[in-house]
Amino acid sequence: MLALVLGLTLSVILATFVMALVVVPARRDGREVLTERGEEVVAGLKARSEDARARLERSHAA
Repeated sequence: MLALVLGLTLSVILATFVMALVVVPARRDGREVLTERGEEVVAGLKARSEDARARLERSHAA
């Protein structure tokens, strides 16, 4: 079990490192990391999370 957890942790760390190697230089060069569709999805998720947070705050205030 320990080997499984360590393997998964190492995989996540390695994947994060590889993503950083790709994303950081792209952002420095001014390139977009996500496609136009990806940007739309992220914007939609942000809007939905803000709406959900507002509803939650209203329900707790009542």
